[in-house]
Amino acid sequence: MRAIVIEKFGGPDCLIYTELPDPEPLAGHVVIAIKAFGINHAEMHMRRGRRIV
Repeated sequence: MRAIVIEKFGGPDCLIYTELPDPEPLAGHVVIAIKAFGINHAEMHMRRGRRIV
């Protein structure tokens, strides 16, 4: 599967676009396909390593 991975805090240059193995569901779990996603302001601050109070 294609994924955007955050390996360290920082700006957009810290986001890495990569291929990962498809996840295998555990007993009683399901795997869903995501077609789109969004990032809110709290997640942007968290990615930059800022603490939100």
